[in-house]
Amino acid sequence: MKFRFLFLGRTREKYLAEGIKDFLGRIRAYVPAEQVVLKAVKATDSLADAVRAEDTRRLLEAIKPTDTFVHLDPGGKEMTSERLAGWLQGRTNQGDKAIVFGLGGPLGLTDDAAKRADLRLCLSKLTLTHEMSRLLLLEQIYRCLRMNAGHPYHK
Repeated sequence: MKFRFLFLGRTREKYLAEGIKDFLGRIRAYVPAEQVVLKAVKATDSLADAVRAEDTRRLLEAIKPTDTFVHLDPGGKEMTSERLAGWLQGRTNQGDKAIVFGLGGPLGLTDDAAKRADLRLCLSKLTLTHEMSRLLLLEQIYRCLRMNAGHPYHK
């Protein structure tokens, strides 16, 4: 099993970038993992639909047909950490080779991303910046891996 985290545009906030790097390193103690930063279209409200379409196209092109795709989506399914850990363990047990987590930019993605998704996951009903969501996602994945390995990190 391998994890890939697809992010549109670099993480500009230094403290978030450091946290992402830290948790990516922790995740790698359990599974091979990589962060892939895709070129993002400059977000402008006047061209929001075109920006979302282009960002979605770039993200979907980076996903292989055999990849399991988790689309981070405010309209997606909310899960407890335990339930997400169970979902990840189930995918591992099924023999999935790669799980790709995709997160859009500040304007989000089109419905095409949701249509391709094997899981539409909502991190929170709270409004979060896309950069903060990156760090929260990685922390939760690390938490899940710890739980699945029998460690008490999640408490």
